[in-house]
Amino acid sequence: MEETGTGASHPPVLVLAGGLCVVTLVPPEDQTAWTGCAVFLRRLRDHAEDLAALLEARAERRDGAEG
Repeated sequence: MEETGTGASHPPVLVLAGGLCVVTLVPPEDQTAWTGCAVFLRRLRDHAEDLAALLEARAERRDGAEG
């Protein structure tokens, strides 16, 4: 998480980088939409674990089939 400034014109930004994946999340300029953005971020958090587990399971099955 990166704090880009203290004013409303400089909202915090979340940047995740690792290997081949880079994700940048920037909140909407309209502060009235920030509550909806927070809801989205919590949903993303909740389901990122599910996606990670699915990817790992599929990679393990692939590795087992090749081995």
